[in-house]
Amino acid sequence: MTCDKAEHKILFYSKGEPMISYQNVLDGRGFALTFVGMAIVFLALWVLTLSVSLIPKILQRLEKQFPGLLSDGETGYQPVRLEEDKVELGFIAAIAYVLHHRRISRS
Repeated sequence: MTCDKAEHKILFYSKGEPMISYQNVLDGRGFALTFVGMAIVFLALWVLTLSVSLIPKILQRLEKQFPGLLSDGETGYQPVRLEEDKVELGFIAAIAYVLHHRRISRS
């Protein structure tokens, strides 16, 4: 199989056989390379997940060994709670209007 156009000649060997074929994947150990690559990526993701999940435990131990290092004297993390009196209804209405306007303008 040959090709007359110059830009397509790079896809063929000198014998006229196509370079892109399933046999080239088998000859070049393409499947082994694919599985090794996938294993490396998933191992890296697992290490990243493990390290992120261990951060709170490490911070707790650091706080026990060095009190006051990570906090300003409080006993731990206190989530911020919004009181209904502090949230103005006009502010919520403005946010709802902007979100509604964006949704309408996109469609």
